[in-house]
Amino acid sequence: MLNSIWMKRRSVILTWLFSYVAILFLPILIGVFVYRESNAALEDEIHRASSGDGF
Repeated sequence: MLNSIWMKRRSVILTWLFSYVAILFLPILIGVFVYRESNAALEDEIHRASSGDGF
């Protein structure tokens, strides 16, 4: 009986842990995507400005 209570408690803990990790991981993924896209845009702008083709 004590073992089944522990398994239920462990299952709840694992479910909560998984949901919290998923919720925290999503903004990190979005941030990485935004960083890469903005970095690529800035690099393109720098290359255009330094080559003189910007105007």
